[in-house]
Amino acid sequence: MKQNIRYNPIKLIQALALVLLLTSCSSPNLEKGRADPTVLVALVLIFVLLALVIYLVITLRSIRKKALDFEERYRRLLDDATLGIFQATLDGKNVMVNPAHAHMFGYEGPEELLSLINNVGTQLYVHPERRQEIVACLLETGKAATENLYRRKDGSTFPGYLHAWLVRDKAGNPQYIEGFVEDITERKQTEERLKHQVQRLEVLRQVDNAITSSTDLEAVLRVVLKHIRSQLGVDAADILVLDPKSQRLECAAYAGFKTNKIAATSLRLGEGYAGTAASERRMIRASKIGTQTDHLLASPMLGEEEFVLYYGVPLLMKNQVNGVLEVFSRTMLNTDADWENFLQILAGQAAIAVENASLYENLKAANSKLLFAYDETIEAWARALEIHDKETKDHSQRVTENTLVMAIALGIKDGEELVQAYRGALLHDIGKMGIPDTILNKPGPLTKEEWEVMKQHPNYAYELLSPIEFLQKALDIPYCHHEKWDGTGYQRGLKGEEIPLTARIFAVIDVWDALLADRPYRPAWTEEQARQYLREQAGKHFDPRVVEVFLQRF
Repeated sequence: MKQNIRYNPIKLIQALALVLLLTSCSSPNLEKGRADPTVLVALVLIFVLLALVIYLVITLRSIRKKALDFEERYRRLLDDATLGIFQATLDGKNVMVNPAHAHMFGYEGPEELLSLINNVGTQLYVHPERRQEIVACLLETGKAATENLYRRKDGSTFPGYLHAWLVRDKAGNPQYIEGFVEDITERKQTEERLKHQVQRLEVLRQVDNAITSSTDLEAVLRVVLKHIRSQLGVDAADILVLDPKSQRLECAAYAGFKTNKIAATSLRLGEGYAGTAASERRMIRASKIGTQTDHLLASPMLGEEEFVLYYGVPLLMKNQVNGVLEVFSRTMLNTDADWENFLQILAGQAAIAVENASLYENLKAANSKLLFAYDETIEAWARALEIHDKETKDHSQRVTENTLVMAIALGIKDGEELVQAYRGALLHDIGKMGIPDTILNKPGPLTKEEWEVMKQHPNYAYELLSPIEFLQKALDIPYCHHEKWDGTGYQRGLKGEEIPLTARIFAVIDVWDALLADRPYRPAWTEEQARQYLREQAGKHFDPRVVEVFLQRF
């Protein structure tokens, strides 16, 4: 049996050096006491060569060890990496993949994946057109970074991020592709969840805006229902509001139903799904509701709608039920905790809308009662003034009604402005409360001094009414109805259109009514006499346009 004989170069050099040394020692020159120089030089060269060889061998062994260590670390890195690292040819044949790459695509290991890929190419897990786009990008720019949809062994897909670069030879020719693939499913899911949350926050913002910017409850609830259907994927929804007097749930808004029968819904507390949700103050969930006839008796329309899933959420505000939000679906939905939580949040928004509408209606009713009381008080003041000033009966009421007719005829359409004209006309002589009775009720003509006192009553009206906030806009008539078109009136000597329009209108109406009534110092005029007087005073005392319109209507 032959044995393999390995020659150690270091030992061979050592042996050669020993032979030369022995030769040198046996040289005749040694007998003469001299060493042969040639032999000595040869020995020195041999030992130098020996040292170099030893150094090179040690260095090469060290380099080889480091290379093996680096290869081992590189192999460990590939095996332990979570990214799918690969090396492939330009025609789609994978040369190398790490375990993570194989597992990412649903294979047991690199060998199984390489055996399949090398037969059919990378189109096994990426669309051929998409692969061509990636290769074209690599050839043009030398690198590619893109998101793709990849297919696993079992046919399922996942989103992945590819980062690849092109390796070229020294001549610049493309050789192969290297890179890695990262499974970004979790990141995409997180992005989708964040996007979904942002959408829901935007929905809540829009609902809040609708609640704060509108007093129309039905309009606000329609906004809520629109977002409920779009965000929760239900087919239909309605909001029932609890009538505090009848204690019945009445339909306030609905959307997505095939018919409008839901509008007639009227349930007692504890009746039907909605009544149960309201009475027990908890969310009710029911599936296959088309087969459950007990609650359908309360709402027969549900059978026609073919709903299979129902949720009813009580609208709670300050621990009080003010309605129920109902949602319906004709198919089963994946309603997880997050879905139900958002449903309850929207129900809370609907509860706020209902509460705000209720508060607004109560406030409006209280305000109407208060304004009615104000107007009754003003009318009482007007009647008291007639008695005090010994005016003709119902003078204030007549001039007030005629002033409103003329105001509308002259283009005043704003309701608030007409209300203020009404109040101002009733209180046109409120300032006479500050005039002494001896002057106010004097049967004969007033002296110059008395007339100066009488002319102060518009100022008294201003002083009396201006501190009352809701009557400040009604001051135009009491303060300015004795101003004249030509500027000769009192108190401020206003001229032309400087005089408020309602005061100009009232001046004509007041004089007309006064001329047609008996006074202690003169009898009533005829209508023709009064008309002639108005014509004469047009452009002097009165606004000509107001006189013209008045004579056309009266």
